[in-house]
Amino acid sequence: MLTIRAPSKLRIVLEPPPRTARRIILATGNAVLYGEDGKAIARNPGQIRFELLFGDNGTPDDPFDDVLLADLGLVKGSTGRSDDFCAAAVPALS
Repeated sequence: MLTIRAPSKLRIVLEPPPRTARRIILATGNAVLYGEDGKAIARNPGQIRFELLFGDNGTPDDPFDDVLLADLGLVKGSTGRSDDFCAAAVPALS
């Protein structure tokens, strides 16, 4: 079982036409992967920042129909312990 408690913050930078918005997302919290016995087998309690580019889909006043144009990648990598969830999960699932 994977649990993630990750409040996030969002910063939006509006660009001039063709009306795009760069959104920098700060995800912080505690991601924990548990084994069958209920004990934690991987953790990542840090925070990351990543950036996404959205287009307004021709309707600048309606943010709900915006479309993802590009994943601009990490702005800042994990600041905390970063266990390899795949390396922990594969043996647990075998």
